[in-house]
Amino acid sequence: METRSDWLGTHRNTLLHRTVYRMDTFLALIADKVWDLPLPLTVRGVRIDENALAGEVRASAADDEERVLRLTHPFMRGKDVKDLQRLLKKHKIRVSLDGIFGSDTERAVIRFQLKAELEVDGAVGPATWAALEDL
Repeated sequence: METRSDWLGTHRNTLLHRTVYRMDTFLALIADKVWDLPLPLTVRGVRIDENALAGEVRASAADDEERVLRLTHPFMRGKDVKDLQRLLKKHKIRVSLDGIFGSDTERAVIRFQLKAELEVDGAVGPATWAALEDL
């Protein structure tokens, strides 16, 4: 487990650094000799009980402040969109550098996601950002 924790904490994909807490949680459970994982569990302040497991539970390594870029009406605009467009160009994906997330940018994101073998949804969340930044 320590090896995995070190690998996650030092990987060049910085998104993985945010997941080290998972290994820390497993190590703490092992140290306490908790093998059956009785419910409820609390991990990073999130209570996991029977009700939580009855539905879909989604967790992300994303920061709450990070905005997921996608095609919306009105269009998203800003420095983060322009940064996205610059990264797409570095990956040789044709896109305008206008700071507007319109249908041109959505198509460019989809082309990149296909090329990078990511989930193709046209949205730029943590996984797509990490792949874009991995030059």
